[in-house]
Amino acid sequence: MNTLVIKSSILSQSSSFQLVTDALEASSETYRIRDLMSQPIPYLTEEVFLGFREETPLSETQQQARRLSDELIEELKTADRIILTLPMYNFDIPAQLKSYFDFIARAGVTFKYTAQGPIGLLPSKPLLVVATRGGRHLGTERDGQSDSVTAFLNFVGLSDQTWVYAEGLSQSELQVKALKEASHSIGAWVKSSELILA
Repeated sequence: MNTLVIKSSILSQSSSFQLVTDALEASSETYRIRDLMSQPIPYLTEEVFLGFREETPLSETQQQARRLSDELIEELKTADRIILTLPMYNFDIPAQLKSYFDFIARAGVTFKYTAQGPIGLLPSKPLLVVATRGGRHLGTERDGQSDSVTAFLNFVGLSDQTWVYAEGLSQSELQVKALKEASHSIGAWVKSSELILA
């Protein structure tokens, strides 16, 4: 099974990534990691943006950006399932994840507009989002992640989403319970998606 893990944390060993790798290794699963910190995606610029929209002629910078974008999109297409680790920084998604989203949002490639509204073009497949937070923000105005990430993934066609939250990780009285519950939920998703895809 081809499992793609998208690691968006700035930390080499983050809670979200550790939870995911523990669950996969417990199931003896092999997986591929796209580490957005060690393999940074450039910020979207006017030149890069125009290079995604135009065919020729393209500058060297635009060609490089197009090749990287094609590579990222191909990873998503060929994966059997996807796991996105999502720590919260200052109430929002990591900057490197925003760049990743900018590079996979390609009109005519991963989405298109129709008279009925936008349609995602990526093939739907099981996708797990593991959201870790130091505080407790779910359902409050401080949660700048859940709605925006859900909307983006739906926009490009990745609508088969399961979310697991581990909140309160900076509070000793909540941390152990939150990690235990998240670990159980992630393990259950790994096993259930194996059965679906078998």
